[in-house]
Amino acid sequence: MAADGPTGGVKRGGLAAKLLLSLCALLVPVLVLEGGARLLLPPPPPNAFPGLSPGETEDEDLLWRNRAGYAADDKHGPINALGLRGPEISEEKPPGTRRILSLGESTTFGSQLRWDETYSHRLEELLREAGRPVEVLNGAVRAWSTVQSTRFLELEIDSLAPDAVLFYHEVNDFWPTTFRGVRMQGAGLTDAQMMAASRSWLRRLRLRSRLLSSLGLAWARAHADRSLRELGEKSGVDVLMVQSLPYRELTDRATSGEFRDSGDQLPWMENPNRLVRVPDPDRERSLRELAALTRSRSVALVLLHPAYAVSRPHRCVLTRIAREEQIPVLEIEEVLAEDARRSGRRRRDYFHPGDPFHPNALGHQVFARGISDFLIRTGLAASPDWGRGEGTFWLAASDLSPQGRDAGSKQARRRPRRRALVPARSAQLATSSPRSR
Repeated sequence: MAADGPTGGVKRGGLAAKLLLSLCALLVPVLVLEGGARLLLPPPPPNAFPGLSPGETEDEDLLWRNRAGYAADDKHGPINALGLRGPEISEEKPPGTRRILSLGESTTFGSQLRWDETYSHRLEELLREAGRPVEVLNGAVRAWSTVQSTRFLELEIDSLAPDAVLFYHEVNDFWPTTFRGVRMQGAGLTDAQMMAASRSWLRRLRLRSRLLSSLGLAWARAHADRSLRELGEKSGVDVLMVQSLPYRELTDRATSGEFRDSGDQLPWMENPNRLVRVPDPDRERSLRELAALTRSRSVALVLLHPAYAVSRPHRCVLTRIAREEQIPVLEIEEVLAEDARRSGRRRRDYFHPGDPFHPNALGHQVFARGISDFLIRTGLAASPDWGRGEGTFWLAASDLSPQGRDAGSKQARRRPRRRALVPARSAQLATSSPRSR
């Protein structure tokens, strides 16, 4: 046995040497190719988004999120210890209080506004004035997408224990894949792919490889939509950085003023561009995951279909999923239209001057009033079940106006199809719900 020892050691040593040699033979060509790629190939397009605000920080699960405890200025804060915009609150829900978690992007966060001017806070005030003991938490983060807020809810739903979730997302889903605030390059990768990469060292290594990332970018550019390539060529911009929102394809059939007639059929808005943060298939997947998650926790879900200065009323993946999944959805476009009809205001009066997306303090107040009316009118802010009744029917947002409340339920039953419809929980609840104002 003693004689076999040295021989066995030589054999093992020889095997290790062969493995090391094979590894070197594999790595050397790869390193040579990577070095050549770094010398000859351009770097990936930079992130076009101006970067994180002082109140935000990078995050492995969510790419970026609010910086807990930030209170240096009132335009990016305060951010409480739970990472939510607003003052400190207890993580445990107060007894006898219903908790609404308001998720969304920079609109919900309150771009250029104080925290107490946001529609989430205004909604809390209006519901309390109407005798509803509620607490509305603002869980929005600037530039977040549908995928990010859905992932956030997966992580936080049990600790925050909301009774209802408001979900306000659209335009950030349509931005190019370079529109992110993180340092990690993500050109050509969707938000779902980026979030998966941030949690895997192997995928992060692939993103840092000039050779592999260049191959991925070449594939992405080759599969770019023709109209997107034309826009890139016309403007002299890399196709991966072209900003092309699908709103421009909508046909405005307005019969008077800036808002469409309520009886008109809304156009379907499809986003054929796949070089965006959340392509339509990913958007559909996330919305269905959101519906399944809230349903599994017996949490009411309300989709707020956004309104921007540049958008127009439309149907899309969100409205289709809402119908298929029986999810209440409120058209914010209709909320603005109803207020404009009553007040004589113009569309631009609701938004910051020169800002194509973000509502001002007046816009947030109008949003909050429309959401409050909707929650009370449909029974979602009155019933102990928070919208878990049987069946749904469709109620026009204009019926939530002071003029439309008296006959709202009868008119809703007579209108199986009309513009900008929002699903309510049941005709019985809508009829019996107390008035909000």
